[in-house]
Amino acid sequence: MQYYIYLLIIVLLFTCCERESSDEVKSFPNTLELNSVPLTNIDTYFKPNVTLNVIDTFLVIANQQAPFVRVYSTNSHKELYTFGKEGRGPGEFEYAEITKQDYFHFEEGRGKKAAIVYDFKRNHFSALDIQASIEKQDDIAISMMIPSDRNHISMLHYIGLEKVISTPLSSANLLYYDIDDSAYNYVPFLPEVDINIKESNKNHIYRPAVFYNKTKSKTAVAPMMLGRLDFFNDEGRYLNSSVFEMDQSGESELEGELSDLRNAKYYVVDLDTLKNNIVALNINTITDKISSENQNNNLLLYDWDGNPKIKYKLDGIALKSFAVDHKHSRIYAYAPSQDYPIIMYQL
Repeated sequence: MQYYIYLLIIVLLFTCCERESSDEVKSFPNTLELNSVPLTNIDTYFKPNVTLNVIDTFLVIANQQAPFVRVYSTNSHKELYTFGKEGRGPGEFEYAEITKQDYFHFEEGRGKKAAIVYDFKRNHFSALDIQASIEKQDDIAISMMIPSDRNHISMLHYIGLEKVISTPLSSANLLYYDIDDSAYNYVPFLPEVDINIKESNKNHIYRPAVFYNKTKSKTAVAPMMLGRLDFFNDEGRYLNSSVFEMDQSGESELEGELSDLRNAKYYVVDLDTLKNNIVALNINTITDKISSENQNNNLLLYDWDGNPKIKYKLDGIALKSFAVDHKHSRIYAYAPSQDYPIIMYQL
């Protein structure tokens, strides 16, 4: 009996250590500093909720007024094409946000480089064949409904031949739709945390930045008000997390009303890939300072197992979104408080 008691104690200690280690803050082995350069030849017409993606040598910017999508050359920063009138027809938008996906299968066979733009207000997405549109000076695009199981989709993350990954407006963190089986899989707000968050507040606190890596069959998910990066498999099963900050004073506020938040932080708001890793834009700012022009933003580089690699410290300009230019080793970002709101960091 004494032997079994000792064995039970050892198992419990091991389990506790395992749980504690999964919540352990992982530090970054390398830190680099980056300074911004304003892009003065890109117009300053943008409205809030501006999103970006770099597809090959094209910088694609979506904003909330017509034309909703503008395409620039990353070689010259010259405007090449505009897309999206206001309305409810094909190629028209009431709201536009670009995803980080850079290809789409317009027909059976090989996918083409494309910009995927979704309309939150209409539950629609449009796929724009950028190269063909520029060459023909005509919209080469398709538009269709996002599979949603009668839910309204707040964010579209990936749409392919095999699956669609999105976030519903309420009730779940992610929604996976299997195209072959016509089946929906609701992914709850995982992993669970030790604080008692009200069910009605989870959509806001978890509101995830998401990037799906088809090659690795993994989804990186960053909850907006929790200092960590979570990983799921391509069916939505939780795998592991990498914690970069635990702020007990701020997190305690998350148990109350959202209107009472003061010191709780906003963390990752956007994800992209960099050097075959995942990179996160961490705005790293408490709620009371979320509208300030200067913030302590940084970019966090992880491998796809969740191991931290590099922290890029930025120069204090408040950012809302970003995109990686692999061909020129650059970061483009949207800085709404600046005279020239599209800025660039050279890696």
